[in-house]
Amino acid sequence: MPREPGVGLSVPAAHCPLHVHPVFRATLSALFGAGVRMFDLAPAAGPAALMPMMATSVRRPPALAPRFDLHPGDAAFVARRPRFRLPPLRQVSPPVALEAGNLRGGLLVEGGDRPTAAAGLLAALAARPDWDFAVLPTPLPDALAWTSAADAAGLPWVLRRTGRTYHYRDAPPDWDGVLTAASRNLRRNAQRIPKRLAEARLEVRLREGAEGLAPLRAVAEASWKTGAFRDAPVRVPFTARQEALHAALAADRRLRVAVFTLEQAGRPLAAMHWILCGDALCAGLTFHAPEARALSPGHALMEASFRWALAAGARRVDFNATDGWLADYADRTVTFGALLLLRRGPLGALLARLARMADPGIGPPPAVVAEEE
Repeated sequence: MPREPGVGLSVPAAHCPLHVHPVFRATLSALFGAGVRMFDLAPAAGPAALMPMMATSVRRPPALAPRFDLHPGDAAFVARRPRFRLPPLRQVSPPVALEAGNLRGGLLVEGGDRPTAAAGLLAALAARPDWDFAVLPTPLPDALAWTSAADAAGLPWVLRRTGRTYHYRDAPPDWDGVLTAASRNLRRNAQRIPKRLAEARLEVRLREGAEGLAPLRAVAEASWKTGAFRDAPVRVPFTARQEALHAALAADRRLRVAVFTLEQAGRPLAAMHWILCGDALCAGLTFHAPEARALSPGHALMEASFRWALAAGARRVDFNATDGWLADYADRTVTFGALLLLRRGPLGALLARLARMADPGIGPPPAVVAEEE
């Protein structure tokens, strides 16, 4: 008999990633559920695993896998949309949304046997009749496991690059440990920041819980993200729905939410938002006013953020962003691709052919895995 989603999981709360945490999933469903159907995918056998998913009807160009707008609400934040699109198709993907700050989805696996879990999850997906194609953000080092699982399930697939690299680190015991492993430029910059802040009469302030949302909003309203698209393909201002999501997370006692601000005479010029979920620290939102750009606000707030997180018990850091400057604080960087899956049958075969003609992807993953390693 098939196992109910999540049944059998005994992963300690301290090791549950934010984007599969119950409060995040419930809040996401409540705020971002319009126009989509949320469900949990779980293998029928093998190691217990859980992958939150969403389904929606979309019109896509023949390549099928978009860079950003998997959630219908993302359309407002993407500069350009393709003109030629296929008739409506049933898309499934992790419940990723630009407003939610979640572009990779999440996977919870008991025991860490991800290849076996991937096989079980795609077998469960193949057995469902309610989809035409799926898009899975996939770490390229894991691509072989996922494409092998697709082959075993009989699902046509195309693996593509997205250009996104995400930064992570295992937390050191203290801030000095961060600097010891950092680049020479970062160490120099860290030494200069206190003097620079003193000269500009700036101070760093910490607010925990919902108290930090008001200054976060104030900085967001002054940032470039509230203006025109300019050269950015994506622009996500601080929306009411985004604020409601983070207010719900801040109100839950299982999480700790912190907002660090860089302030001048009581006026916040930059803000950095973090969520501590068990022993995992996940970056949330960052904004800065135009006049703060020359002060390297991200670097200025990072020391205070790390000191707070380490004291609070953080042992892993997910910077949850692709910005290059974060690489100096990370001890590993993972490149993500997009794995496009098609259903078995004539329609899936046709869609796979059209998708490969539009963008053949990067081929068999073993070479990709070697490159990433």
